[in-house]
Amino acid sequence: MLNIWLVVIVCYAGGILGDSSSYLIGKKAGNFFLSILLKKERKIFNFRNYEQGEAFFRNHGPKAIFLARVGGPFSWVMPFLAGIWQVPYQTFLKYNIPGIIVGIGWFLVVGYFFGSQYQMILEFIKTFFWLMLPLLAIIILGWVLIKKVWLAK
Repeated sequence: MLNIWLVVIVCYAGGILGDSSSYLIGKKAGNFFLSILLKKERKIFNFRNYEQGEAFFRNHGPKAIFLARVGGPFSWVMPFLAGIWQVPYQTFLKYNIPGIIVGIGWFLVVGYFFGSQYQMILEFIKTFFWLMLPLLAIIILGWVLIKKVWLAK
């Protein structure tokens, strides 16, 4: 059995070191990568989007750094982008570390409490699999409709 405190320390240290590395890569080499991408006008990588990103980080950088860590896939790119747009490292750490604590923390809590119940959870999934499929289909269909109808405006 894993020592939960060792897992917590390793996860938090990995999050902080990984995000700091990504930040430093963005700060040192991000503009080089962007200069290559911005040479040609593209749909996503263009000078207008670059300027919008700069304004976004100037106005919302600290909030975005914290919320991205809690908001899933955004956490993978936010440290790199914060480095590109030169968010001061102290500010980055000040908002990133609490984001890591919350973002990783809830995975640890859920994993710790449900991990001991995995046999029961697997049995539940096996028993109710055919009921869960239509529910999943309804959720996917609902998302597509929301995206097409409400978000398209």
